[in-house]
Amino acid sequence: MATIVFLLVVAALLGTKALDVHSTWRHVGVAGETNPLAASWLRRFGLRRGLAVVGAVYVAILAVEVVLVLALGVAFVTWTACALGAAIAYVQWDVARHNYTGRPSGLTRRIATAHAAWSRRLPRGGAPSRR
Repeated sequence: MATIVFLLVVAALLGTKALDVHSTWRHVGVAGETNPLAASWLRRFGLRRGLAVVGAVYVAILAVEVVLVLALGVAFVTWTACALGAAIAYVQWDVARHNYTGRPSGLTRRIATAHAAWSRRLPRGGAPSRR
């Protein structure tokens, strides 16, 4: 049962990442990307290649997770991966929905507020300041 749920969560992660990439390509572009790592890759490689790099890295990380979770076969690890994966898939879906519609949800507003607060803490070099 846990393995089936896990594989469904993996499918949701892939589907919502595809929506996120497509919505970034069609509606956000390089200048509108707020994820600092993705934005640097988009600036470095251009929009199309940068999104391909982001997608490839995401799929590679997800593939490693799938292999590890299935190889371990521990129910706690599988259910934990399901819970975290479902949360990530929901956030990706909400970000893609925001990119397509331009209307933020409560989750999108909270993420944007947290991102802005975190960004204010970072000096130009990118490491968190120690206060």
